[in-house]
Amino acid sequence: MPRGKPKPKPKPTPPQGSTTTTHTYLFVPTTAGATTMPGTFFRLGGYSDIESSPGADPAAFYPRAYKAGFAGATGIVLATNGGLLVHAGGTAHIHSAGLMNIDTQKTLYVNADEDITINSLKTISVLSADSQKITISAGDGTGELKTKGSKVTKEALGEDYEYIDKDTYKYFKANSYQITLGYEQKITCGARFTIWVGTSLYINMALDVGMTFIATILLYAMKFEFGWLKIDLVRWKGEFKDGAFVLANTMFKAATANSEAKAVTGHYAISWIESIPSKVKTGVVDVGTRACQAISGGATSVIEGIRNHL
Repeated sequence: MPRGKPKPKPKPTPPQGSTTTTHTYLFVPTTAGATTMPGTFFRLGGYSDIESSPGADPAAFYPRAYKAGFAGATGIVLATNGGLLVHAGGTAHIHSAGLMNIDTQKTLYVNADEDITINSLKTISVLSADSQKITISAGDGTGELKTKGSKVTKEALGEDYEYIDKDTYKYFKANSYQITLGYEQKITCGARFTIWVGTSLYINMALDVGMTFIATILLYAMKFEFGWLKIDLVRWKGEFKDGAFVLANTMFKAATANSEAKAVTGHYAISWIESIPSKVKTGVVDVGTRACQAISGGATSVIEGIRNHL
């Protein structure tokens, strides 16, 4: 069968545009015959006639965040109703002298095999919608999280929770202020060690109640107590004093008092005793004295030894 001449290959259709226009574009319709709905649209230069065609939908050509008048500016427009894949085997750079907007209707992922650096010469804001959360995680709890600033402000309009599994260290080089308008509760299951180098002032406008189940040990050089009333309710109380100075205006009243002593031995140098009428009931009393002198209105005694058996 004789072979005929090969058919010539069709010449590719050149992109729309000419030297008399300020644009060149490539338009692939969504379906055959469609003239205003692009499947893919790629335009170089100024505003094209297909973008201004009657029935052309700007949302099919431009992003949601575009401004009025932006479409007429000279530039590059790339639109597709399918996916957009861009791959660079080397370094990729994107620079804009004006506003840059990245907008997605689904989830946005930013991944890097190495470090990510976000740098701004002005403010950086991270915002979420109402009642939505923001999560910052360093290695899912295994990494280190650092914050640094000349002024740090945290405002919690609801509850605030802080969970710490290990030691906490706080270092203040200046004053510290805390105001609590409600109830405060603190529970420490371990030991506590506190050092106050300066003066400490504590003011309680209401009742102060404390309980110690084992012992309270207080060491001080001087102690001053000022008040109207003090009540000690103890079963045993011991005081060891080198000297005592007491001023009191006190009245004691007892309905029944019993005293029992098996053996008491005392040595007194000089004692001044002033007594009021009293009644003493004893069993057997043996008193040995060396000298006794009586003065009207009182008694002065010099006693070397007293031995009582009651």
